[in-house]
Amino acid sequence: MAIYEGIEHLLHPEPSDTSNRIWNYAVLAGAIVIESGSFYLAFREFRKSYPTGFISSIKKSKDAATFAVMIEDTAAVTGLLIALAGVILSDVTGNPMYDGSASIAIGILLCVVAIFLARETKGLLVGEAAVDEDIDIVNTVIASYEEVKHHGNVRSMHLGPDQVLLAVDVNFWDETTAGRIEEIV
Repeated sequence: MAIYEGIEHLLHPEPSDTSNRIWNYAVLAGAIVIESGSFYLAFREFRKSYPTGFISSIKKSKDAATFAVMIEDTAAVTGLLIALAGVILSDVTGNPMYDGSASIAIGILLCVVAIFLARETKGLLVGEAAVDEDIDIVNTVIASYEEVKHHGNVRSMHLGPDQVLLAVDVNFWDETTAGRIEEIV
């Protein structure tokens, strides 16, 4: 709808109503303050679990609720800043094209965010594998047992943010007792 409205504003420009100008700025400023506060709180919580790298942390995260809030808050603040820029440029220049262009930019931003979220959560819905770093840890732990002759065919699937189903083919040396195998497993 934002893209459609933006195109309509570009095709049929109307001069802005200067009597409502203060309300435009007040509403946008209030929304920016509120959304920025929400973003700050979400970012602070996100950083407790993922202290480094914003985008890479979102891609590694298996907690859809956490990264969806971060992406939504980021998109909201960005969209509000785009809207504010569009309103300011329209008011300063008297050209409503900037307001329409801002609306299109917001629509594109929302589409990009929707595609990103769909792509990132799809794997969690259909069963995404554990990240390579976690599989490397599993391989290191299994290889550390001298009773293990060889192992392979590691398969994993996230069941939740902190739960992974793991299947591994492990071949033990013939002299390893059943009791020891049970302890290792």
